[in-house]
Amino acid sequence: DLGGDQPTDALRRRIGELGMHMLELASLAPSSHNVQPWRVRCLESRRWELTLDPHRFLPATDPTRREMWLSVGAFVENLHVAAANRGLRMRVQAVGDLLDGVLRIDFTEGGAPSEFEDAILRRRRTVRKNLLTRPLAPHHIEQLAKDCGDMRYHAPDSAESRDIAMAVRESTKRQNNRTDARRELSDWIHWSNKDARLRRDGLTPATMDITGIPGLIVRMFYSKEDVLGDGFAEKGNAIASEQSMEHGGWITIGGGNDSTIADCVDAGRRFERLCLHACALGIAVHPMSQPLQEVPWNNTLHETLHRGHIHFLLRVGYLEHYPEAVSLRRPVSEFAEAV
Repeated sequence: DLGGDQPTDALRRRIGELGMHMLELASLAPSSHNVQPWRVRCLESRRWELTLDPHRFLPATDPTRREMWLSVGAFVENLHVAAANRGLRMRVQAVGDLLDGVLRIDFTEGGAPSEFEDAILRRRRTVRKNLLTRPLAPHHIEQLAKDCGDMRYHAPDSAESRDIAMAVRESTKRQNNRTDARRELSDWIHWSNKDARLRRDGLTPATMDITGIPGLIVRMFYSKEDVLGDGFAEKGNAIASEQSMEHGGWITIGGGNDSTIADCVDAGRRFERLCLHACALGIAVHPMSQPLQEVPWNNTLHETLHRGHIHFLLRVGYLEHYPEAVSLRRPVSEFAEAV
């Protein structure tokens, strides 16, 4: 429900139903822990500014805000798709640094329709379970790489894939041993349906693919304190170990570095384009960021894989059935304002 209060009415008057709908589609982008870190200031109907929401940072696992800007890049790509499908061309300018930056966004008439329909934005989701273990077909790898820049696929039986699996297992153990990282995770898991509906962000049993009887049990009985316990960490380690072996390969997205907003936003946009192509092909994409967050793997993985800087490490695989999107999103009025 986007109506009723004065700030929302002012926003709707400023950008119209068209702008409201574009922002709603953009907000379907993925983000670390589903924190949805974007904040939009609508200066004019077609002149906006996009910044980070300081209440949504992840200082334990993302102290440089690298992943926040990668997530914003995915948001920007969805916004581009939504704008193009409405005849608008979008221009983006990055100003400032990772800690205190802004994106200036302008729209003009004349955009060609995107190759992606709005429906694919709604359908795309992170898939963690039931990945098949057969390698991706060459023509599908080619489609995923379209407009993705520096992307590499590592087949499941390759030496690089085994090195990645080891890095995932060990870095997950390291992260789960860190009290600050576990506490940060606990703050963003909403076990009960009531909390999930109230917040409309973060992780839920459904988004973590905890379904059936196990899903019912955790919704009824789990709390934030359970995430801080050793048992939860051990279970997380076991799941990561299993996931590291069950997939159709790994994809790494590189190019540039993590020192500028422009590089991070560009990488996030390329990642989201890959995700949209994957969704259309029925291929699961599961970001596994622990090796990029934890020492020493964040400094050595690129050397192990004989490639440049790595923005994303993605576990991928075919699915018998691409599941429905279940991740909640905040209403536009909670992240955008007319100023």
